[in-house]
Amino acid sequence: MSKMTLRFSQMIQDSQEYGSNDEHMVSRVFFDVVYEGKTTPANVDVKLVVGGSFLRDALEVGPPVGYEGKFDHVASSDAVTKYVRAAVGPTAHGIHLGPGVTNVRMYSNRFRFPMEVSFEVP
Repeated sequence: MSKMTLRFSQMIQDSQEYGSNDEHMVSRVFFDVVYEGKTTPANVDVKLVVGGSFLRDALEVGPPVGYEGKFDHVASSDAVTKYVRAAVGPTAHGIHLGPGVTNVRMYSNRFRFPMEVSFEVP
């Protein structure tokens, strides 16, 4: 197995709505894939299904755009989810939203902070 590192740089949150029956989120996360001595810029789209809970439910992480090599989708999705929730949520660097928050709409937010996650790729 080889080690892969994702070096996150930023997230653009296109829309997010809390406190309605249509809670949703759409964002794009940017990172570098470091694998076997090569660094490749990439990004993924991240969605929360309509009606899902941002704090409880899994986020839908799309395939990487810009990187076409070996990839562990489960491990990378976990890493992306950690980055997104580090930007927005109850313990976030960016926007702190806790359990009693309702009727909040957020659009076109850019979060820039570094984070690095490494994992083994079979």
